[in-house]
Amino acid sequence: MKPFMNHSSLKIFSSENNRLVTEPAAFDNLIPKFQLVFFSLSKTSEAVNVEIPDFLYYQYDLITLDLSHNNITGMFPSWLLKNNTRMEQLYLSENSFGGTLQLPDHSYPNMTELDISNNNMNGQIPKDICLIFPNLNTLRMAKNEFTGCIPSCLGNITFPGILDLSNNQLSSVKLEQLTTIWFLNLSNNNLGGQIPTSVFNSSSLGYLYLSGNNFWGQISDFSLYGQQTWMALNLSNNQFSGMLPRRFVNSTRLIAVDLSENHFKGPIPRDFCKLDHLLYLDLSENNLSGNIPSCFSPPQITHVHLSKNRLSGPLLYGFYNSSFLVTMDIRDNSFTGSIPNWIGNLLLGIQPKSHIG
Repeated sequence: MKPFMNHSSLKIFSSENNRLVTEPAAFDNLIPKFQLVFFSLSKTSEAVNVEIPDFLYYQYDLITLDLSHNNITGMFPSWLLKNNTRMEQLYLSENSFGGTLQLPDHSYPNMTELDISNNNMNGQIPKDICLIFPNLNTLRMAKNEFTGCIPSCLGNITFPGILDLSNNQLSSVKLEQLTTIWFLNLSNNNLGGQIPTSVFNSSSLGYLYLSGNNFWGQISDFSLYGQQTWMALNLSNNQFSGMLPRRFVNSTRLIAVDLSENHFKGPIPRDFCKLDHLLYLDLSENNLSGNIPSCFSPPQITHVHLSKNRLSGPLLYGFYNSSFLVTMDIRDNSFTGSIPNWIGNLLLGIQPKSHIG
C-alpha cells in the first residue's frame, strides 16, 4: 500500500485474486493520508500466516471491509469496529481468526452484514450481540467452534433475514423464536428436541437446514399448506420418525427436500405428486415401504435418492416425465418387475460433451 499513502482523495480500494506480499519493514506503521470508505482485499494467493495490514489501524470512515479468504491469523479484530463506528458490512470469512467473539460495548446501528464463517472462533455467542448489532439482516458464523446457546434475539434479524450457524458445536436453541428468518441454517451442531409446529407454519421461513443434529419426533401432522414461500427443507441425519409429511400441497416453490437418514416409515405420499418445481429429493436411509406413486414425475427434477429403504413393486410411471434426471438412486430396496422402457428416454436427454474443437 506504500505507493498510495499520499493519495488523500482515495476512498475506494479493491484488490481481489492477487498475490499478497509483505511490506518492507521500513514502511511499517506508515500513516496514510487517505480515509477509505470501501476496502476489499480478498482471495489472495500464496498467503500464509498473514496479518491485517497496518494501515487499517488508521482508518475511521470504513463502510465496507472485506478481508475474506486470506488466512489471516490472530484474534477477532474488534478494534476495527471501535475505529469505524459507521461500518455496514464486515466480511472476515475463510481466515484463521481464533479465540472468543469479543464485541465492542456500544451499538452499531448501521451494521447490516457480518460474516466470520470458516475461522477458528470458539466460546459462546455473546448474549448482547443483538444490542450491539440491532439492524443485522445477514449473520454468517458457520464452520467455527461456537458452543452453548443460540441467542433467541437473533430471530429479530431484519428482512431478508439470513442466519447461518452451521458446523459449530451449539447445543441449545428455541426454534419457535427464529421463525421470522427467511434463510436459517443450523446444520451439523449438537442441537436436539422436537420441532415446534410454528416452525413449519411460519410465513417467513423459505430455507430451513437442520441436518446433522439430534432433533426427534413426528412431523407428519405438521401442515405445510399454509406456507407459500418454502424453497428448501433439509431435516436429514436426525432422529425423526413416523410418516412422511403429507401436506405439501401449496408449497409450489419448493425445489429441494432432504429427509434422509431418519426413521420415517410408510409410503411416499401421493401429495408429493404436486411438487411440480422440485429439483432435488433425498429420502434415502429410512424405513419407507410401498410403491413409488405413478403420478410422481416432477418435470424439472435432476437428483432423486431413494436408496436403503423397503420400497417395493414395479416402477410403473414414476419419473416418466422427469426428462432432466441426472441421478436416480434406488438401490437397496425391494423393487420387482422389469426395467421400464421409458428409462431409455431419460438417458437420451443426457448428451455427452463434445471434444471436437
